[in-house]
Amino acid sequence: MEYYIYMLISLAVMLTAIKLIFCELEGRTAQKKSILSWYTKLNEPFKYTRTKSIIFMCVICYAIASVQAMFTTEWFVEMLGFIAVGVICDGISQYIGFYYNKIRFRKKINEALLMKSEIAKAMNETANALVQQSLPTYSSHEIAARYFNDDGESFEYLNNNCVKLEFDVNCDNGNVNVVVNNKGNVKLTPKIKLVSTDSRKLNVTVK
Repeated sequence: MEYYIYMLISLAVMLTAIKLIFCELEGRTAQKKSILSWYTKLNEPFKYTRTKSIIFMCVICYAIASVQAMFTTEWFVEMLGFIAVGVICDGISQYIGFYYNKIRFRKKINEALLMKSEIAKAMNETANALVQQSLPTYSSHEIAARYFNDDGESFEYLNNNCVKLEFDVNCDNGNVNVVVNNKGNVKLTPKIKLVSTDSRKLNVTVK
C-alpha cells in the first residue's frame, strides 16, 4: 500500500511539474515566433478536454509500475484508483498551468489582444473604404448620353467619337503618380482620389 501511495503522489507531482515546464517552453516559443493566437487563447475560459489521452497514459504507466499480479482483482482496483487520481491531478495541473500562463505572460496577452483589435479595426476600415470607393456615383445612362456619340446604329465610337482613357500609374512609398491620356475625340477630365486610408501624395497629369 505504501508503494501504491508513493505512485499516486509521484504521478501528481510529475503531471504538475511537466505542465509548468511546458508552460515556460510554450510561452517562450510563442514570444520568439510572435504567435498571437497562443496569447489570445489565454483570454478564453479554461477548458479541460484531454480525458481520453490521460486515461490511456495512466493505464500504460500503471501496467509498467504496478507490483500487483496482472489481471487480478487487486490489480484492477488499484488501476481504477490510479486512473481516477491521474485524471483529477491532470485537470488540476492544467488549471494551475492555465492561470500560471495568464499571470506569467499577462503583459504579452494584453499586447496580443490590443494588436488583434487594431488589426480587426484596420481591416474593417479598409473594407469600408473599398466599398465606398466602388460605389457608383454616376448614372450609366448619363455617361452614355454625354460622352458617347453613339445612337446604337451609327457606331460613332468606331470613328473615335468617344472617351477613350488610358491610365499609367506608378507608385512608391510617398507618391502615387497617375498619367491620364484621352485618345478619344470627346473631352473628359476624370476626378481621381485615393482612399481615405492612403496617406501618399496623389499626382495626376492629364494629356
